[in-house]
Order: sequence, then structure tokens, then C-alpha cells
Amino acid sequence: MGGRSPGVVIPSALQHGHGIAAAVAPDERPETLAAALDEAEARFGVDEPRAVAALIAALLPRLEGHPALLARAYHDVAVIAHAIGDLPQAAALFELALAAEPESTDALEDFAAMLTEAGEPVQAITLWSAAARIRGDAPEPWLGWARAAAAAGEWPQALAAARRAGALGAPGPEVAALQEQALQGGASATEPAAATRPGRLLIAVEQFHPTSGGTERLAEDAAIALRDLGWEVEIVTNRLEQRTFAEHRGLAVHELDPAQAGRQLPALIRERGYDAVLSFPAPLRWPMAATLQAPHPRPRVVVVPCINEMVDRDLRADRRRLRLHGGLLAGATAIGHSSLQGLDARLCEDLGLASAYVPNAVHRRAPDTEAPARLGLAAGEPFLLVVGNQWPEKDHLGLLAHLAAHDDDVRVVLVGHPVDEHPDLAAEIARRATADPRVVAAGGATPEEVAGLMAAASLLLLPSAAEATPLVILEAMSHGLPWLATPHCGAVHDHAGGLIVALDGFLPAARRVLADGAARAALGAAGHDHWAACYTWEQIATRYDALLRGVHDLPPLRAPEHAVAATAAVRAAVRGA
Repeated sequence: MGGRSPGVVIPSALQHGHGIAAAVAPDERPETLAAALDEAEARFGVDEPRAVAALIAALLPRLEGHPALLARAYHDVAVIAHAIGDLPQAAALFELALAAEPESTDALEDFAAMLTEAGEPVQAITLWSAAARIRGDAPEPWLGWARAAAAAGEWPQALAAARRAGALGAPGPEVAALQEQALQGGASATEPAAATRPGRLLIAVEQFHPTSGGTERLAEDAAIALRDLGWEVEIVTNRLEQRTFAEHRGLAVHELDPAQAGRQLPALIRERGYDAVLSFPAPLRWPMAATLQAPHPRPRVVVVPCINEMVDRDLRADRRRLRLHGGLLAGATAIGHSSLQGLDARLCEDLGLASAYVPNAVHRRAPDTEAPARLGLAAGEPFLLVVGNQWPEKDHLGLLAHLAAHDDDVRVVLVGHPVDEHPDLAAEIARRATADPRVVAAGGATPEEVAGLMAAASLLLLPSAAEATPLVILEAMSHGLPWLATPHCGAVHDHAGGLIVALDGFLPAARRVLADGAARAALGAAGHDHWAACYTWEQIATRYDALLRGVHDLPPLRAPEHAVAATAAVRAAVRGA
């Protein structure tokens, strides 16, 4: 937002959080503080705005520890800053109000109105949706939502919000005008009926074959599974120098320049006439932004964002990016979350957005039974397996340091490619692995070789510092291989068949499981049965298919009770030990 500061008399500390050093008088009760704030607010319209702002600012140290009153005071000063044209400071103060009391509907609605007026309606949509969720059947936030959606060109959303506002008693002329504007903009006069059969589908993903990684495999497996259900599937992805083909496994592969995606992706959608788009994005990257900013009318759009701890932390630390993320997602036909109650599900809930559970899935690959022998492993020799390309968040160095601090003689096999973006990291991993005679650095491997190693391994280790929905855990489960993962590994909290342990406890936990054959067998069987019940593509493709055809009411996915009980028993035994 633009705007110049006309010099509102507010301490600079207001722009940096609540840390105003002042003692709170012990005998000041909330009602006393509320009365003081009432008295200051009574000066609105009487005194010069800067004087009122200074008067309220002077109360702030006394309001620490009283979130609702603190939010009210910050909101008051934000309104003054907005009224005299200091939009940047008003935004900072609204942020402080919402930090003090996230469900302050006054702050949510006034901030949203200011953002809409200032030409940032996509961010405003998230605030209006939160206010609508909190206020239930009040028409005002729905009307504000409709205005913001219309300003953003989100015509179906604008129409739905205007209709809801009208049903709750919002003024008829404005509701009618917003509805007419939305219909002229491209919204359908009726809710789109669920498609009775699959059509043409575009899957949008930043990386795709021949690069190898979890998202690439997820997109490819989803494409094949949905094709088997009758969809005509094509891929759009980043342009890649080493990609010399325009088709992979019968899938047409379209390339684009990420910097031009906002223009190239809508053009591709128009040219190919897709019925639906499925996007697997990191927040605000082009598979999300370009798809959800494509003009209406456009196909159904299903978005399944990838949210790990680092992404979640970065979004929540930047409220502007968080609002932009939420405002874009609000324009999706359906949003998916891949963990049952993890960061992606909680983020949608906090943004007031409905989402559906669509976990990852894997095929059980046929094992290459000779893979262990090619690495010099003897038949039946116990070993721990690590599978992951060498990105910093995979924390290979942390694991190798942990190994070096213990004298266990068990072998550890590292499978994964170096990545071009981090050559120094790859060199350091290689150096430390070479220095430890227990470590076998296997480099890259085919899916069948990984399956062969999983079939022979004793445990899978996932030491990552940040994961969203790791496919490698599901792969291990499909082979009945128990696993150890750090608490930072996202969806592992949903899965049976393994232990969740801090990295500094990996080898002690592995030692206990390796020494107890019955416990290891119980974990392996529990993981396999959970995968078979919930995480095969036969199960998950039908969930994607339903969302893509406009059906949002998905049946629950429940882990087998015996698998949950067996896993809990082993976890309790290891904790007790």
C-alpha cells in the first residue's frame, strides 16, 4: 500500500510488537482499564486525531496482559492512522491488534475494508472469510467478502458471498448489483453440477520427470491413476534443459517459463480446453498463483499445497503473504490437505477455508532383490536405510553427526542424489560418509532398487528437519519395513508402523527395536496394513477424482484399529525402556 505518514503521534514501539516497558499497576482491574479506554474513545470527533491517538497510545502499557482490550486499543489507533491517510502505519497497527486478539472482528473487518479500498482485495478475502466464520449469520462480513472478491475478479466467489449476504439480510440493491457484476464477469447463474464423468485434466507442478523427488513422483503417480479412471491427463511444469521429450508414459508434457507463468498458463488452459486443473504447489509459487489468478470462466481448480514446518513458519511470520496465500486459496474449487491433522490442515482451518483430506499414496514396487548385494551387503545382514536426495532439510549431516557420536556397529545405507543447488552440502556429506566405515553411500537408485533395499533393511530412518507428507515412509510401510522419523516430518504423525523420535534418540531407539524381533515384526505388519487400507492409489485416486468432478463430501479414511494398537504398544515399550 502507498501513502505518506503525516506524523501520527504514536510511539515507534507500536510498529514492532507489544514490548513497551512499563509496569502495570496491580490494582487495575479490567473494568477500570475498559473505562479508561472508553474515555479515550469518547474523544473521537472532539479532539484532533493525533491527540486522540496519543491518548490511546499512552494506555497501551497498562493494557498488557488484557488481549481483548489491547486489540481494541491497537484497532482504534489503526483506524485513526487510516483516516488521516497513513496506510502503512494503519496496516502495522491492525496487525498488532490481530496479534493480540486473532478473533477481533472489528480489526478483521476494518483491516479487510482498508485492504480492499487500497487495491489489495485478494489479501482482504482471507480477513473477510475469518470474520464470516466468527460472526456466523451476520451479513456484513459476507457482503465485504463479496466486494473484495468482485474487486479481485473472483466472480464465482463474489456471487456465492453476495447470495449469502442477501440471505442473511444485507441491503438488497447492493447485493443485486454485486450479483449482476459477478454474472457479467463470468460466474455461472447456478452452482456447477458435479461432472458425471471425467474429462480433460491438467496437472500443474514445478518439477517433473526427468528430475526425481517426492513431488515429481506424486504428480506422475496421480496422473497415471487418474488416467486409469478415465481422465485425459496432461502435465505442465518448469522448462528444463535436459527434458528433450514432450510426452512421458503417454502424458503430454507442456513446459513454461516460471517468470511468464501468469501469461502462459492461462493461454494453455484456453488453448487445450481443460475441464479441471490439479495443482501440487508450494505456497504462492506459480502452480498455485498462476492457476488461481487465471481469469474466469476457468476450469475447476483443485489445489493441494505442500506445507512443512519451515513453510508454515515463514507464512505465519509474514502476515501479508499469509493473507495473499489465503485469498488465493479461497478462489479454488476445492483445497486438499495431505496430513490428517497436520500443518496443512491447521493452516486452512486458521484461514477459515474448508479443505478435504487427500493423503499421499504409493505403489508397492517390485523389489530388485540383488540391490543389497551390489552394495556389498551380506544376505541377512542388518542395516538401517536412509532414502532422500541431498537437500539441507533432509539433515544428512545431522544424522552423520549423530552416528559419529555412537559406537553402534550397524551399517547405514544412504540412498539419494546430490542436488545441483547445494554442491558444497553434497561434498560434505560424501566426506563424512567416507570417513565412517559403517556408512554405505549408495548415490541414486531406481525405484526397484529402493524397493529391494527396503525389503532387506531392518529399519528406515527419516532424520529430516522439515517434511510435509514424506512418500518414503509410505513406501517403507508398503514393504512392511518399520521406520524412525523425527517429529518434524509432517504426516508421519498419522501413520502406523514406526516411531517418532528426536534425532538425538535415533540410534538408542533403533537399538531397542533391533533387539526385539517381535516388536519389529509388529511395527512392520502394522505399517503394511495401514498402507493397504488407506494409502494405495486405488484408494486415493478416487478422492482426487471426486474433488475434480465437483464432489466435496469425501468418506473418512481410518487406520485399522489393530495397526494403531500395535504401533502404540511398541512406542510405549520403547519410551518405557
